[in-house]
Amino acid sequence: MSTSNFPLIKLALVICMPLFYGAMRMLFPHKIDPARSEWSTEDLKATYKGREYLYNLCTCGFAVVSVMLVYNILSRISNSVVPVHAEDRFFLRPDRNALLLPGIFLGIGLATLPSTALIRLLLWNRYAEYQEYCNRKYRFNTTKVGALVLIPISICAIALAVLIIDSWGRITDRGFTINEFSSLGAVTHPFGDITSIKRVLRFKAPNGKILNRPYHVVQFSDGNNWSTQDTLCSAAPDQSEALKQRANDEIILFLSARAKKAVQTVDLL
Repeated sequence: MSTSNFPLIKLALVICMPLFYGAMRMLFPHKIDPARSEWSTEDLKATYKGREYLYNLCTCGFAVVSVMLVYNILSRISNSVVPVHAEDRFFLRPDRNALLLPGIFLGIGLATLPSTALIRLLLWNRYAEYQEYCNRKYRFNTTKVGALVLIPISICAIALAVLIIDSWGRITDRGFTINEFSSLGAVTHPFGDITSIKRVLRFKAPNGKILNRPYHVVQFSDGNNWSTQDTLCSAAPDQSEALKQRANDEIILFLSARAKKAVQTVDLL
């Protein structure tokens, strides 16, 4: 990520966080239970303010371990769930880095389970006091908000991981089969469906910068295409750039020969 994007991220956080807290206080306001009304806010603050930082640190530790564990599990699944066939000339699968985003969100969601269990174990019958302290501090029901945020995020992370893992491609002597991220199934393109193969000299990054990073694009008659930049359908996932370039060059030469299409060179797409 470019450091030029950091001010925009900070600005987004400065704007969004107060809006989020304000919305949660409106939707899930904390109402003091009469049975807990005798608990002084100042006493709760004096007892649990320091502990809260320690508990948050433990939660961050669980989150780091959980993210690494989930990320590695997803990577292993991605490498084994779609079999490679003997007839495959080339088999394409997602880079591990593509699974980092769902791994982070799913790992953070799962980390709340052991961290909450640890806090409950440490506080035992005083956990209700700590919960009340958090509710009064943030002025909303932290349990409900936590479930509201983490459960949908975890479900979306699982769905995203499944879609990424199910993204693959295989090139055989019969054609190019691609199961795209956004598709409901695999589509096989005979070599006759290839309308052009282009070598693009420059790449336009998401931030608008033009980079001198050549890549290839294979276009099909139905309007779809495959690019050697596609991290969800990579010829040499998790390998060095040199190995990826070599694998991509072999694929382009093979497709060009089978489709009888010369590689065109263009400056920018």
